Amino acid sequence: MSGSSHAIDLIHTRQDFARELTASRERAGLTVRQVAAATGVRGAHSTVGDWFAGRGLPATGSRDLLDRVLRACGVDDPAELERWVEAWRRVRRAPGPRPAGPEPYRGLAGFQVEDAEWFFGRRALTEELVERVTRGRGPHLVVGASGSGKSSLLRAGLIPALGERPALLFTPSTRPPGELSGLVVVDQFEEVFTTSSPGEALIAELAEAANDGATVVLGLRADFYAHALRHPSLLAAARDGQFAVGPMSESELREAIVEPARKARVELGEGLVDLLLREVAPRAGAHEAGVLPLLSHALYA
Repeated sequence: MSGSSHAIDLIHTRQDFARELTASRERAGLTVRQVAAATGVRGAHSTVGDWFAGRGLPATGSRDLLDRVLRACGVDDPAELERWVEAWRRVRRAPGPRPAGPEPYRGLAGFQVEDAEWFFGRRALTEELVERVTRGRGPHLVVGASGSGKSSLLRAGLIPALGERPALLFTPSTRPPGELSGLVVVDQFEEVFTTSSPGEALIAELAEAANDGATVVLGLRADFYAHALRHPSLLAAARDGQFAVGPMSESELREAIVEPARKARVELGEGLVDLLLREVAPRAGAHEAGVLPLLSHALYA
């Protein structure tokens, strides 16, 4: 059962929000990890855990994730969901050390197309990818390690940079019905290798779309690279249209930390930027790719 509407209306602080959210979770008989898994959002455990522990609140860009968490906890009545949303907004408006305004960091939620104005640190890479994509129809294989920022590059970098050019964006598990044409961007393309015939069918459709003149861009996790090489059409893309997403340099990381705060008019504590950069200091010229989600979460928190 969902929580008491009266208790929700009494939420005024972050601690109140965490207490009532935890009460809803406990009534549903779920652990934090189970709730995070039920949302279907990859990497949500740490972010959601902070909400339950009172260490943080959902950011403005996490409205959908909050809704999924509430529904996982058994809150499915529209009126009660609205009370939760109003409580969340009320707590976010409460006085605190940070000025009211947009949330400059995305935590573990990742950047979407609508977050392009907050996407910093990948300007040169975005320009290079745009040039590559507009020069030929592909398929273009965008490859990088888990946590390297491939999805953000495709969603908040490439697609907005193409301006008026229409783009069809999806993942293999969320592929919409209809013909593949124009500019097709498939994120998390490695999902095709965790299925059987549906994955093979999509690979064939994408190859045919590229042959028919569509511009096809595929975001692939590096540990699935060998799988791609077993398919003739993807092998050709690896030879002729591969685009590698490597770790960010120190200057790119600094921009990714400083510029969102500047845009949101949020003051970073003295020495914080240098401290963060030291924590992710590279061993061989650039930081480990997987550190990006951790850094983003630290900034959000």
